Amino acid sequence: MKNLGKIVLFILIIPNILFAGVTASVDYSRVTMGETVTYSITTSGNNIQRPMLSRICGSNVTSTSSRTSIEMINGNYERTKVLSYEFMPQKSCTIAPIKVVVDGKEELTKALRVEVKPASQDKSANFVIELKADKKELFVGEPFKLVMLVKQRHGTQAVDSKFIAPKMEGFWKSGDPKQEKYDDGEFIITKLTYKLSAQRDGNLTITSAQLAVASRSNKQDMWGSFMQDLKWKSYFSNELHFSVKPIPQNAKFIGDFSINATVDKQEINPNEAVNVTIEVSGKGNLEDITKFKPYIQGVSVFDEKPVVHANKFQEKIALVGDNDFVVPAFNLTYFNLKTKKLETIAT
Repeated sequence: MKNLGKIVLFILIIPNILFAGVTASVDYSRVTMGETVTYSITTSGNNIQRPMLSRICGSNVTSTSSRTSIEMINGNYERTKVLSYEFMPQKSCTIAPIKVVVDGKEELTKALRVEVKPASQDKSANFVIELKADKKELFVGEPFKLVMLVKQRHGTQAVDSKFIAPKMEGFWKSGDPKQEKYDDGEFIITKLTYKLSAQRDGNLTITSAQLAVASRSNKQDMWGSFMQDLKWKSYFSNELHFSVKPIPQNAKFIGDFSINATVDKQEINPNEAVNVTIEVSGKGNLEDITKFKPYIQGVSVFDEKPVVHANKFQEKIALVGDNDFVVPAFNLTYFNLKTKKLETIAT
């Protein structure tokens, strides 16, 4: 009987120890990059200090929540609290043990492993992003079009969304993208068209675009009740890879251009300004064109910063002199993409 009493006492103590402990869990231990994971800490006690977690597994905590339940067990009230932290892991990781203070006593959670699969494009999903380019092999400065299609399947609802544009490192972007919206019967499509050109030679990459979409789903809590939960899911586009070659014959400019210069007057009084406008039009690396500011003996030259808009480079110059003078011709040497030759154009 003496030994039996010890056994009974041991059995009675075990549930109390387990109930007073701190446990941790994740709603998903395997996810695809861009999907969210909810990390939950379940505690029991009257005074629970919430851990202040801003990052988990190297990723920012995007939202937090808590739920409290009070139960009567053997005439005593027991308080159970669930602390939840939502984050979006970027790679496989182990969540380190977290210290939680319950009723003045420090408790540690167990480490948890989260496996993250690489992101991939899913063309059968409710949201689809595609990247297309009209050229994959090109010269430095050669213009090309990048088209991004963002598709939303009919009947699909989204509570909220966040768009992360693709990284275009190593490329110049000319102006804002042209935007169109249309319906192909299956998807509502937003089309963005960018005008780009490569800044350097070598192998360049435009990374995946990402669309994070929040939707509502019914989730069952630890007490069997259902509640609406906001769940984020990310959709990714394909990547684009480019092979970029140097401009041939050591030319600085490439494309197909024309040049023109005008003056606002041809007869002036001494020390009166003549305004000269130089324009280079066409397709190519207009952004690389340097100033045409001339040197004219006995004439003061004042120039404005050139501007490039759409397919036109423009520079304005003011010339001031007290004797007759000649505005010289302005010229530009470039590699012509059409003729595949080095050409020089002049005003």
